[in-house]
Amino acid sequence: MIDEIDLLVLNDAAPIACFEAISGRAVFCRDRFRRAEFVSLRAREYEDEMGVLRRGMKYYRERAISGDFRSLRAVPASDQ
Repeated sequence: MIDEIDLLVLNDAAPIACFEAISGRAVFCRDRFRRAEFVSLRAREYEDEMGVLRRGMKYYRERAISGDFRSLRAVPASDQ
């Protein structure tokens, strides 16, 4: 039995939010093939986004440990 449902339009959702939504239980699915294609695409976008976040966190952590707080402004394009 389902007590609550969170509703999110996935077509334009951010990759992380979309992946969280598709990781849950589907309430209704009209076309399993199209859903599988959509899930595959969104999972790849999620992995790309998480990679960017991991690299950014690594960059900031390295700068914080080294004490170089002046360079904590933004991740240089060469590190992305």
